Amino acid sequence: MSTDDEHYMTLAAQSVLWSKRNSLSLDPDDILDLSNQIRQEARLFKEASEAIRKRPERSSHKKMDYILAQLKDEHLIESYTEAKHLKLDPDFVDLLRNEILRRGINSLVYIREEVI
Repeated sequence: MSTDDEHYMTLAAQSVLWSKRNSLSLDPDDILDLSNQIRQEARLFKEASEAIRKRPERSSHKKMDYILAQLKDEHLIESYTEAKHLKLDPDFVDLLRNEILRRGINSLVYIREEVI
């Protein structure tokens, strides 16, 4: 992710969070912290997506595994749900789904009342 992309991502996150600050009970420090977390998560997803598109060789699978391992269970579940909703690259959705299954948290994921 380029520096400009990261900057835009941070600004967009701050803008959305600021507009929802009252309903989410956020103070300015919370908004800055959350926007930085969003930027970091976006960078990880972009790296994973790029790795999938390149159809990496076996040695590169370690990088994808590392990227996915950095995600908390809640973020992984939310990401999978959102990726399905947005109809992102099926290989990317499958990668997220497989990580959910590998962790054994599939019983927590409901997509249209259907467990994966």
